Amino acid sequence: MRSLPEAFGNILDFFKDLFKRTVGSSGLQPLPTPLGVSAGISGNNRISVIWDYNSNFFTCDGGYPVNSPPTITLISPQNGAIDIGIPPTLTWNGDDANRDDISYVLYLKESTSSIWGEYEASHETTYTVQNLNFNMMYNWKVSANDGTSTVESDPRTFTTGDDLGNLPPTGGVIRDITTRPVNENLYFEVYRDDSLIETVPAEQNECNFIDENLQPGTYIYRVRAKKGSQFSDFSSPSSPVQILECIIIGDTQPCDTGLNGICSEGTQTCNNENEWGSCEQTAQTQLELCNDLLDNDCDDLIDNKDPDCAVTCLTGQTRACSTGSNGICSEGTQTCNNENEWGSCIQNLSPFVEIECDNIDQDCDGLDLCTVTCSTGQTRACDTGSNGICSEGTQTCNNENEWGSCEQTAQTQLELCTDSLDNDCDDLIDNEDPDCAVTCLTGQTRTCDTGSDGICSDGTQTCNNGNEWGSCIQDSPSSTETECDNIDQDCNGSDLCTEIICDDEIDNDNNGVKDCFDIGCQTDIFWRIYKVMI
Repeated sequence: MRSLPEAFGNILDFFKDLFKRTVGSSGLQPLPTPLGVSAGISGNNRISVIWDYNSNFFTCDGGYPVNSPPTITLISPQNGAIDIGIPPTLTWNGDDANRDDISYVLYLKESTSSIWGEYEASHETTYTVQNLNFNMMYNWKVSANDGTSTVESDPRTFTTGDDLGNLPPTGGVIRDITTRPVNENLYFEVYRDDSLIETVPAEQNECNFIDENLQPGTYIYRVRAKKGSQFSDFSSPSSPVQILECIIIGDTQPCDTGLNGICSEGTQTCNNENEWGSCEQTAQTQLELCNDLLDNDCDDLIDNKDPDCAVTCLTGQTRACSTGSNGICSEGTQTCNNENEWGSCIQNLSPFVEIECDNIDQDCDGLDLCTVTCSTGQTRACDTGSNGICSEGTQTCNNENEWGSCEQTAQTQLELCTDSLDNDCDDLIDNEDPDCAVTCLTGQTRTCDTGSDGICSDGTQTCNNGNEWGSCIQDSPSSTETECDNIDQDCNGSDLCTEIICDDEIDNDNNGVKDCFDIGCQTDIFWRIYKVMI
């Protein structure tokens, strides 16, 4: 924020400039002040500024008048003068109705010659000519140029004196003509809220300016004329013009909510105060997909960088793969199935009879039709026969023009759990491999045994954020035993059938025998014999 003295100084400077009019040393008349400055809305975030201007040389509806050519008058020596002293000083006068700056060229020659000599006089109206001859008649004339057109005076004659007389020049008095200022173009300075924003050249039928890309707010405009070092007074200020944030109530525009991923997409609505409302989220959080390059769950992690990645691929998606066969039979395609996993590699082309030596194995036997299998030093990719990434190899053509053994190029690595590759070459991929650095996927569940008796032994484990199995949580609480059903409801290690009644003729423990025939009732040998005899 500006300090009070600084703000006051700026205001003072502005009003000094507002009432200041700079007039050149040549005594030119001050420039007229622009009139009738008005401003109005001209489209979205645009204001049109229009003014009027009227002077002797420019009006908004008429532009600049046609430029008048300069005039020139020769002064001294007078035409036909004689006995002019050497060196003579020639003088003339020039004028321009438009106050254009005039430049002059003096032309001089002996009367008997056909060739004019040229002498650049610039803006001067006198010139002293050196090295003329005595007793010689000369012709002279002057041309004047105002930057637009050139005019030339009628020629005159004079005769120089002899070396004895050496008389002073005659024919008039030298006049000192003040050089007129250069005719700079006319400009208009446009001020917005007391700050210069544009200098507009005056053009025919044009006294306006479009102020674009404005922020919402209220603006006032002033205009003054400028020509060279001259400035007019400032015009009266225009009426205030307000730029609204939005025009149509209920209109909407996209915006950024400031959230991550797809949740950053939002919409603003123009309210009753013609201001944009808050940014309302339009794209909602979803499960993280693993290969769409989007942050679906809005946690600032994308695809496989997100531990919550839900799927390896999108159903119906395809990718190229190798079938492991030779030649054209090696090219295949995998398709993502309904479980969002890559299916098997399906061979694209079927083998057919070799037709030419073209470095293509059409019949998939590992050889081409060429007599010479390969060129010495040539290399090609091959399959080592190992699992996973260890299957990648390179063959080199030896001196007998035969392919050498397949040398493994991709080395065994630690198993990664989310790249769909068998990194450690043990024919197990990602979480199917017990060596996988990640034991499980966050949120995944499995059954487990709590170590308790009966129904209390059934439990469930859940994979935590550290991709490790949590503790085994009991599924069902214990309850009161209700019947002999071979289920231990109270988790005490036995069912109701354990309590055997030996003389009720009921198989209480469901072991296929009852009463004295049940091993639980056979405690006295005499009792057992008695039962048998009865």
